[in-house]
Amino acid sequence: MSIVCFDNSAATASALTADAAKSAAAAAARGPRPRTAIATGAAADRDRESVAAAAGGASAVDPSALALRLAVAFRRHPHVGNVVTHICGGQWERVEQALRRIFDPTSDPDDLSSLAHNLVELMWTERGVTGRILKPYVRELFAGILPHLSGERLLNRLADLSQAHPNAVAGARVQVEVGARTVDRGIGR
Repeated sequence: MSIVCFDNSAATASALTADAAKSAAAAAARGPRPRTAIATGAAADRDRESVAAAAGGASAVDPSALALRLAVAFRRHPHVGNVVTHICGGQWERVEQALRRIFDPTSDPDDLSSLAHNLVELMWTERGVTGRILKPYVRELFAGILPHLSGERLLNRLADLSQAHPNAVAGARVQVEVGARTVDRGIGR
């Protein structure tokens, strides 16, 4: 079995290039930043405010932009990238689409795909190795790119979606989509 970890599609490349260009222009406009993994203090506040402003206001978050950033971050993480590649069948555009639905405040929990439900479980429940890695990783990502209240609101949405899913009560089960069929798999505790 081989796992494909890279997507060479032109759409992904151009989206990432455009995002990188915007980030570089914003960084140049802000001036030098502290040399830390996540900006702190006034620099962090400016970063978060600029993300919120680009999304349309201090409390608004663009689900598409957030989905793209999270998908890229998940792919860059060695363990998370492999696990998510497995559950999405190597189709990372499906991951971005599922994340967009997860963080869209107008989407109904009943309308989420099984992939979206799996991602919610991994991001929120801390089950298995991946869950214990991914939940704090998502919190760290939100802290670095979102205003505090927006990050908290999205974490609350993850909690609500996790509770709304039937597997939240049943325990550690994950549905893996393999081609046209869906297979239930247990995940370690």
